[in-house]
Amino acid sequence: MKKRNKILSTVLTPCLQFVLMNSLLIIGISILAGGLLGVTYGNIGKMIFWNIEYMFVLALFLEVFEWGKRLPAKKMVLASVLYAASFCAVWFSANCQLLNFWMLGVLLAGFFIPKELAIALQIILTISYCMINELPVETFICYFTFGTLILLLEEFLDRLQNTIAILIIGVTTNIAFLILLQDFELAMSADVVLELVSTAVTILCLWGIHIYFDPVKKMKKKSASLLEESLMDQLNEYSKTIYRHSLYVGEVSREAAKQIGANEEIAYKGGCYHEIGRMRGKDYIACGVEILTEAGVSKEVVDVVKEHNIHKDKPTSKEAAIVMLADSIITTIRYLRTKEPDNKVTMEVVVKSIFKKRREMEMFTQTGLPEQELEQLQQYFIETFKEK
Repeated sequence: MKKRNKILSTVLTPCLQFVLMNSLLIIGISILAGGLLGVTYGNIGKMIFWNIEYMFVLALFLEVFEWGKRLPAKKMVLASVLYAASFCAVWFSANCQLLNFWMLGVLLAGFFIPKELAIALQIILTISYCMINELPVETFICYFTFGTLILLLEEFLDRLQNTIAILIIGVTTNIAFLILLQDFELAMSADVVLELVSTAVTILCLWGIHIYFDPVKKMKKKSASLLEESLMDQLNEYSKTIYRHSLYVGEVSREAAKQIGANEEIAYKGGCYHEIGRMRGKDYIACGVEILTEAGVSKEVVDVVKEHNIHKDKPTSKEAAIVMLADSIITTIRYLRTKEPDNKVTMEVVVKSIFKKRREMEMFTQTGLPEQELEQLQQYFIETFKEK
């Protein structure tokens, strides 16, 4: 019964809104473009039917895998508009030589919607392209693979050397597919050259938009300006205990970072967000990384959250080591005070014991923390918790 209710509840979520918006655009574009191009009503109907069918299957995936939770209204509308632009290009690709530019809209959408969703839209768009141009299955596989490859790599277009590498990968992959589709007898015709040029231009367009216009960066800046208020308010609503603990870890981490000249802001935010993932799932580290990445939090802070737990990845920065130590010490002290109130162990013993165990576990080997700074941190924690 619960499963049935969950499926039925799709109609009340943003998932179906996204699908309905795309479906309306698909119907409108298909009727207009099909009419202009003289396509029969039967073929127009087939295109509309299959696209909407795939969209409703996508709606179920959005619900089951909870992708809809990561699709705010503005991103939803922009993704629909970009998909509509690509879908419109697909309709005219039979009459115009659009080369690989027909998938540009979905590739742009991949900057700010979940990759899984972007890949799903790429599947639907590629099916439409192959239907319009009456292309075989092999061509569908090649175009879908190429589009998915670019979607997975485009987040690395923030640096020139990465862009050059992606450009080489994209063009090489395109050549391999052309050889495959021509039965391993590639003839360097004008069409082949144009196809390869379009691949390079598509990647360079993505790079240019990412660097100069960067819709992702603008959204991240907007998210960052409200970050502390928004995320911490959500955490406070979820659990006041975790909220207070996280703030305390953040404050202690910031002061600890100050002692050794580490980045105070990264340490503070890493401490504040180190348990933010508990709002979403059991694997709170993975969920925390997911939440912070969606909100546009810097990679340095995300890495602190990812590396602060001794049972997960080892710290690779001073700030991650600081948050790991602050969390361990505060949690241990809280446990002793609540579960073993008669225990006479001193704060100095607790701090030294935790530092000793972390050294034995080789938790500081990748952090760049020299022994002198570790001693400074240990003394800071001893003095801090003696006072409190």
